[in-house]
Amino acid sequence: MNEMKNISITRSINYSRSHQQRGDTMYEIIRFYESRHAPRVVRRGLTKEQAVHHCCDPDTASISASEEVRREEMLEGSWFDFYRKVIED
Repeated sequence: MNEMKNISITRSINYSRSHQQRGDTMYEIIRFYESRHAPRVVRRGLTKEQAVHHCCDPDTASISASEEVRREEMLEGSWFDFYRKVIED
């Protein structure tokens, strides 16, 4: 399973780099924790399609995550991922 995720992430990064070079709008995934003061960036350099796809995964929110993922992340409390457009200077 991890091998498939690694392949998917590698493809995603290569695809994103080609879109960045063309000047397409890029997005990043932010993980917001209930118990943390500052959210953290989980992934960068995504197209909107990739960002939406990521956020539709049940494992990107504590309420719907698998037991395995929930155990890893619950040290920080409840969480959810969202995406935002990257604004470049």
